[in-house]
Amino acid sequence: MTDIKSNFIAGSAVVSKCGSGYPVSFDGFLGSAMYMAEGTINATGRFDFSSYCGSDLLGSAWRYFISDIGASLVAINAMTYDMTGYPNRIVVEDMINVQRDSALRGLALLKDINVQQTMGVK
Repeated sequence: MTDIKSNFIAGSAVVSKCGSGYPVSFDGFLGSAMYMAEGTINATGRFDFSSYCGSDLLGSAWRYFISDIGASLVAINAMTYDMTGYPNRIVVEDMINVQRDSALRGLALLKDINVQQTMGVK
């Protein structure tokens, strides 16, 4: 079921970020988690990237950048949903920290008006 795709987040990217411990039981929540992540990205950037990413107005590098942020946010939800696929809690916490840092760095860049102007959304 990991072939689920939202407006700009691919399920396969989420699985990749979770590694071999991806909880298959999370598949039922994957679509909702993707749309929640999109909402977070849109609210943080104060722009509707959901509709903008589907058009050719945004370059592919920017689409991948936004998709990576979303996949990190969803991966955090997936890893905290079920940690049994990982060797121990410390491993999962380290992976969550890496994804959180990646997402926060990307969200901080999305807030920057200079980055938004470079993207062509402001």
